[in-house]
Amino acid sequence: MPATTNVNVTLTITVDGNGNPQVTWSGSSYVDGKGDLNFTTIKGPIQVTLTISTALQISYCIPAAQTMWMGLASSGPPQGPYTGPEFSTPTFPNGVANALQWTDQNSDGQNYLYTLLIWQVNSTYPSGRRVPIDPRIINRGSSK
Repeated sequence: MPATTNVNVTLTITVDGNGNPQVTWSGSSYVDGKGDLNFTTIKGPIQVTLTISTALQISYCIPAAQTMWMGLASSGPPQGPYTGPEFSTPTFPNGVANALQWTDQNSDGQNYLYTLLIWQVNSTYPSGRRVPIDPRIINRGSSK
């Protein structure tokens, strides 16, 4: 089996004039401007790390296992955390809710939708609010 490929992506988060989060994706050739991850050129498993970069009071929702919902694109928007063999349960690798990490086996050739749930605190939402961000993942197919 091929070695695991590390993919590190940065989510730079700012806000628009209404205080709504605006996300810019960078740091990897495998992510596009909408946050879609395309792994069709990688053979073998992939360890994905998504790190938030912001001066705002924004983090991933807690616990890590609940901050990313995932499901097959053919089934519509995901309704909860992923269950199955293709992806590991997300974790906070450094123990802080600004970086999220999981492993994609990258072996089934399917397109997945994923929703990241971020937590935003500001003067309009002093107790915080959950904000979804919803790009997609495109897997290679048989990577073995």
